[in-house]
Amino acid sequence: MRAYMALEPIRKVNITKQVFEQLKNNILAGKWKVGEKIPSETELAGIFHVSRSTVRQALRSLADYGLIEVRLGAGSFVKQQDTGLYINGIMRSKLNKKDLLEVLDFCCIMENDIAAMAARQAVAEDVEELQRIQDELEASKDDFEKMASLDKQFHLKLAQMTGNSLVMQTYTILSSPLEMTIYEMYITIGSSAGFKYHRRLIEAVDNHNAQMAWEAMDAHARNRKEEYLSLCKNL
Repeated sequence: MRAYMALEPIRKVNITKQVFEQLKNNILAGKWKVGEKIPSETELAGIFHVSRSTVRQALRSLADYGLIEVRLGAGSFVKQQDTGLYINGIMRSKLNKKDLLEVLDFCCIMENDIAAMAARQAVAEDVEELQRIQDELEASKDDFEKMASLDKQFHLKLAQMTGNSLVMQTYTILSSPLEMTIYEMYITIGSSAGFKYHRRLIEAVDNHNAQMAWEAMDAHARNRKEEYLSLCKNL
């Protein structure tokens, strides 16, 4: 069996992520200037030969990262980027076990309070967006790369809901290592380990129950770390 230790699971192609990466790289490289309008959904769908829904998801991710501003009826415009985006852009290498544990520790320390704050601040549209992400996440079973991206979006949405710019900047900086860590959790622990916690979080947010949100996220983060450590002993 040792001869197979260098092999890794085959990663399915995520079209939305490819579109997102190309658009992001063009923005960070200055191909589109701050304040400039980028091509429309229809134009981009034609350029990439993909569906408009794929482009729409990629644009939503760009907006989540603070790279663009979507103006209703006007289009998408490039925003001023902060240092965190450039730091995040170079964090692409595979994380080792120590790195993964540090990200998991960060989640255990920070995410429960973020969830509680998000529950206090939530409006109906926030709950709908969390549910949309969760529905898509559960429908993407076994496509671990897509699931990691959606899972990250779920946690990023909670961070946005706090309305705290420092929380958002922190998540911007940690976006890539967070997504890589979530991916490693999926291939190590399984595809549905965190679903029940996400559902509890949505319920807590819908009811503006900060304590319930805190407890659900705390259990989610700690369970994820404990399962990973337990399974790592047998790898």
